[in-house]
Amino acid sequence: MGYKEDLKTNEWNTKCIEILERDHFKCLDCGCIGIHNNSFFRIYNLDDINYFFSENSLLPNKGIEHYIENILLKDIHNKLIITKIEKISDHKFIYQIHPSLGHISHEPYMFAADDYQSSITYIKRGKINNNYNDNRNFIISAECFEFQHNIGNTNYASITHQTENIKNKGTQCIHTRESLCISIHYQKRFYYFTFSFPFDFFSRIKHLNIHHNKYDDIFYQKPWIYSNDELITLCQECHQKRHLKTHI
Repeated sequence: MGYKEDLKTNEWNTKCIEILERDHFKCLDCGCIGIHNNSFFRIYNLDDINYFFSENSLLPNKGIEHYIENILLKDIHNKLIITKIEKISDHKFIYQIHPSLGHISHEPYMFAADDYQSSITYIKRGKINNNYNDNRNFIISAECFEFQHNIGNTNYASITHQTENIKNKGTQCIHTRESLCISIHYQKRFYYFTFSFPFDFFSRIKHLNIHHNKYDDIFYQKPWIYSNDELITLCQECHQKRHLKTHI
């Protein structure tokens, strides 16, 4: 397996989270706060999510708690499917929720927990209906599932930034929207938010990389083998500058 493939492994993802949490998700060169797509990190309370948007006001000055308060939970009668899809480490498992909205199937949601359970039961489900609009360009959708029991003792979240090209019906015109997907497993609940904006609204979001200060010149080492002292957090822009200035 080559270097690019190694960067897709659970071992490297686990190492990245260690460094990101140590550096408080901050670029050590420019000091900006950023995100690392599709990585599950620990949170201690819901306000920890707001930390990532403190510099750019991407949650229109309200914070994640405001949107959680707008979710109405209802008892559910059908048993939806949860499956464990991956063991990341001895204390982190990835689960999938397979929801359905009537006859419409939804893409599975993923969340992390520190305990493996073969059977998980929902007791309540809620959502923000009709794409709750904070303003005319800012669209929010949200789902919440409440479990019958806690799944472990650690709360996890992930934040993913992505773009989508949308073709207008009846025309050949294509416009781009960006979305920010936030997955939160907190206590007995799982939340999944999608914040959708016009293109370039999220240009203020910084994506973080893990940079090796040095590599073994003689033997190829797996990227996660290096000690934490040899790894630092950089935003993409600063990471590129480092590689232009220095040869590793």
